[in-house]
Amino acid sequence: MKLLRLILLFAVLLPVQVLSMDLPRGHVLKQNDRGEYYVENSGKITMIEPSIISIGYNKKWILACIRNTAIDSDEKRMVFINLQNGGGTTDTINRDNWKRFEGIYPDLTEITLKPLQDETCP
Repeated sequence: MKLLRLILLFAVLLPVQVLSMDLPRGHVLKQNDRGEYYVENSGKITMIEPSIISIGYNKKWILACIRNTAIDSDEKRMVFINLQNGGGTTDTINRDNWKRFEGIYPDLTEITLKPLQDETCP
């Protein structure tokens, strides 16, 4: 009986831990009621839309792989937020553009992405 209670306790608490995660500079990873992940800044503005597959960060960047929501982009693509300049989100749109950004900002490639969905990213 105690084991069953412990299992039920973890079953209830585990999803709560995944619903929100603090990120650098007041950004927060959140999960909506459809189970989709997105990033909000401290002003409650959505910085990365609710389609995140995996995410990682360091002191300079928040990097995410997202699922396609636009007709003119790759099925899965990378987006990032430059935390140093407080700028907006950069959407790479496709693999060729991502390769260019890797060349311009090589420290982006050092970020380890944590999977949030059962999908892989390019």
